[in-house]
Amino acid sequence: MRLANAPTLSRVLWAAAAALFGLLLSSLCRVDNVPPAIIVGLFGLAAVTTRRPGGGAIVVALLVPSAMWIGRKWNWTIAWPETIAVAFLFGYAVRRAFESRGREHYPLDVALHSLIAVVAASLLVQFLVLRQTIGGEALRSQLWQLLSVNYFIGTGGFESVDAAMRLVEGLLLLHAGAGLARTSPAFAPLLVRAFVVGAVASSALNLWRVWLGALRLDDPAVAFLRYLATLRFHTHYPDVNAAGSYYVMALLPALGLARERALWIPAAVLIGLSLIMSGSRAAIMSGAMAAVVAWWVWRSRTPRESALRVRSGRGLVIAILLAVICAGAVYLLFARNLTPTATALGLRAEFAATGLRMGAARPAFGVGIGRYYTLSSEFSSPRLRATYPHENAHNNFLQVLAELGVVGLAAFASVLGLAAVSISRLLSPASETFLPRGVAAGLLAFMLTWVLGHPLLIDPPAFMFWLLLGTAGGWGALALTPAPSAERDRTLAPVTAWWSRHLRWLPAALLFALAASIPLRVSQDLAAANLEHLGIGLSGWDTGQDGVQYRLAGVTSTVFVPSEAAVITLPLKSVAEDSELEVELHLDGRYADMVRVRGDGWRVLTIQMPRREDGRRFRALELRVREGYRREPPLLMVGKVQPR
Repeated sequence: MRLANAPTLSRVLWAAAAALFGLLLSSLCRVDNVPPAIIVGLFGLAAVTTRRPGGGAIVVALLVPSAMWIGRKWNWTIAWPETIAVAFLFGYAVRRAFESRGREHYPLDVALHSLIAVVAASLLVQFLVLRQTIGGEALRSQLWQLLSVNYFIGTGGFESVDAAMRLVEGLLLLHAGAGLARTSPAFAPLLVRAFVVGAVASSALNLWRVWLGALRLDDPAVAFLRYLATLRFHTHYPDVNAAGSYYVMALLPALGLARERALWIPAAVLIGLSLIMSGSRAAIMSGAMAAVVAWWVWRSRTPRESALRVRSGRGLVIAILLAVICAGAVYLLFARNLTPTATALGLRAEFAATGLRMGAARPAFGVGIGRYYTLSSEFSSPRLRATYPHENAHNNFLQVLAELGVVGLAAFASVLGLAAVSISRLLSPASETFLPRGVAAGLLAFMLTWVLGHPLLIDPPAFMFWLLLGTAGGWGALALTPAPSAERDRTLAPVTAWWSRHLRWLPAALLFALAASIPLRVSQDLAAANLEHLGIGLSGWDTGQDGVQYRLAGVTSTVFVPSEAAVITLPLKSVAEDSELEVELHLDGRYADMVRVRGDGWRVLTIQMPRREDGRRFRALELRVREGYRREPPLLMVGKVQPR
């Protein structure tokens, strides 16, 4: 299908997305220790993307995997991978908002927009609940502070906004990758090569950090090999299982490139070493299974005479690959990993039961995007709660089910399923290269790891997956040949016709259901809302050597106080022992007081709370560290609010 002109509504939505991404990117101008040259470079990436979106996507694939390590030299609290993704999406949204030519529309686009609508509705429900509990003025103040200053700072922000934006940004990367690959036959192979190079750079930095540690010992070479055999480590983010998911997704395309040109063999070796160092049993086993599935699908589609011609060379490559992966799997299962396999599987079973109970509590639309971690203790067993008071699902499918319900999981599955329909074309025997099959196998391996992990909760692997998934889907839509648009339309005609005949009403029905559900969901959440001991812009709970429980905060943070409390006590302490901070207190969005807090001991504030008659259950007490303190966050230790 082709439209004569881009719909007005589509342009308006893309313009709104561009305004949001531009605001988020400009927030870096108000964050300490961000060089102006970096900000200029990010806006430059947006400008390049507006003109040449394919070039912008290549930059994303190259830089995102290592961005956190590179950016820590300036400010380690900033989510640097997301800054690059947002810069690209800013430019891409501007381009789409002003694009005048018609574009092809596919069922995948509709599914993608439907999932974004489900996420947006979930976030809206949470904002409406907050508005009812803390007031509109306080909510507006917090949201503006988040969007204009704190969005990229690791110590600040709403968990729900963080989770929602990660998914939405990933889906828009998918949209961009699919559109670029559909319209340019040269884009997908180039993007995949950039993706592998980005993984090589990430792995090289990871191994280099291990080598630096080995250099401190008497025999560095022996120590380095011992670290490879025993250490679970990843320098870019602490979730080593997510690192394993990312590296197995990159390893299989790298092996496809290595099969075509020996130049890529060192790349595959480097990525494989970091995969081994992640110690992820799920990633190793998923890689083996994905390779088998990809080979079996290709083999089932290949004429017998063609298969006989390539059996010897291809069989040798597959046999070596599977032997190495299976040997690594056995080693990781029984020798290397400190957690016994039975214990790990038992914990996963407990996590799965928690996710199913949470999903059963709100089956239609879920408990809310980004709320799984906070609410997990209410649904987990006493045994699991004793070890993990709060934890994610360790299963991306169950986490989506619990947070977005059956409706959200169906939209999520439809995005994956429709992309898989196109990607399956990459396993066509008409392809003369191994790279498309490696890409398909890598994506499948990454998704298989979702059953025992949650790599989509970490920015770099999530962004890389969605970009590669969209690119592979668009590549498959071309059927590996630069066919004219009319021929591609005939190729996709069965899917498009089936969609138009049976499901064209589904997006409108979904939007109606989402809109109708919002009042009921707000009422349910208000009845169950308990904001006590929750906060905005605060880390998780920790306990100091003095036994006091606290959370870390940056320049701004918010705690919630029960409205019926006449007096509260609040312990505060500076993180740095040699500093004194001036902290402003703002109650319900209005200035209330200023206190000085030192780092050599706790200051316990006793605050008289004025009466409030508007019926809201909680009040927002915002803590703002005054300007003039050039230390990087965290700055403040915030103890528990005790109402009296």
